[in-house]
Amino acid sequence: MNTRIFRPLSLLALLAVLLFSGCRKSEPETTLFVSIERLNYSLGSHGTTITLQATAAPTTDLVIPYHVAGEAKLGTDYELSAPNFILKAGETKAELQVKRLVEGEKARTFSILLTPPASGPYKVSLKNFAYVNVFGKASYQVNFNETKGTVLAETTFGLRISGIPSGRYRVDEDTHLELEVDPSSTAVEGVHFAFAQSKEVIVPRRERNAEGLFTIRTLKVEEGHDKLVLRVAERDGFAEGKGRPTLTLTLAGPEDFSGTWKLKAWANAQSLADNYGVTTAELIKPNQDDRMILTKSTDGKSYTAELAFKDELSEYFGQGKRTLPLVGERSISPEDTNVRAGYGLLLFAGANLSFDAAQPEKGDVQVAFRLIPAEEAGKKPELEVLILKFKPKAASWTDFAAFLPDDTNGFLRLRFTQE
Repeated sequence: MNTRIFRPLSLLALLAVLLFSGCRKSEPETTLFVSIERLNYSLGSHGTTITLQATAAPTTDLVIPYHVAGEAKLGTDYELSAPNFILKAGETKAELQVKRLVEGEKARTFSILLTPPASGPYKVSLKNFAYVNVFGKASYQVNFNETKGTVLAETTFGLRISGIPSGRYRVDEDTHLELEVDPSSTAVEGVHFAFAQSKEVIVPRRERNAEGLFTIRTLKVEEGHDKLVLRVAERDGFAEGKGRPTLTLTLAGPEDFSGTWKLKAWANAQSLADNYGVTTAELIKPNQDDRMILTKSTDGKSYTAELAFKDELSEYFGQGKRTLPLVGERSISPEDTNVRAGYGLLLFAGANLSFDAAQPEKGDVQVAFRLIPAEEAGKKPELEVLILKFKPKAASWTDFAAFLPDDTNGFLRLRFTQE
């Protein structure tokens, strides 16, 4: 390279940098920009909070004015907690509380715009406005299926839409709702629990019960941080239910079915006889001496079972000592109770699905297990066992079996008590 050319060019470049730096220092620098955190807000019966955010914390309090306009009128449809945002010294966020004054027959909107200062210690960024949708009168209500529940390793719950004050909800497109974590929760999302899919709940089009399902996963069980309260985010046309507007969950993690369990009853035998006209004794004759001992493995992936069943139950479950793999969990709503709960699934290999030694039909089946705490069951804890798959050959069960799906909602529900 020609050094005679390089040296003058280097000097010119250095001079340009020095001149540019001098010019920059001669101009006042604005290091603080303010903006509105979100573009869209919804305003219903619970009110909402509009958040202003700053790129840096000021050294003194800043008063940041705004302007509102739109179909929704300030003082008539809604009110604001202050005429300006107040960004406190040392803080990077300021809040403005918004309250709906009237429900109204229809939704209406207004916009909020940060007013740029003529001069001063801050500037307004491009995200200087937001739209607020003021919800109108609701036509439908959303209730959770239960008011409380327990989250095992992963448990599914549900909600339903109905008319106001009553009536069916049936539309030709999917309905999308959003879940919110109530501030009264002690469990922290991402630390103690997670939404298995997302916070969105989809009610399928023309679903018979207008029911949408969602799944909660336990990440960590920590005393004092095991309470999760959910509610449905407000949406235009939909109000929280009058009966079960919130769902309070306890994070428990995977259940342990270890123990000695003695058969108490075939819990839904009478229901099956009344509703389907079957003779239950033709299928199973429960014996009060039927029992099983379950011991969970150290890795939590299986159970060692010592089975002491008699008659038909011994055909289905087997006898003696065997290993039962834990193959997962499932949320089930037994037909006779219609109460959804989480169950652990144990795999029984080589079960006789007919319960009949003379007409055997062998197969591997998943059987659902759920602990019933003493305060719910009575004096002692109980173990609920759902036989999800069976193929009866008994005479009075012929018609029932013809319409029996491969995987039922727990048509055979057994209860065991702890010894």
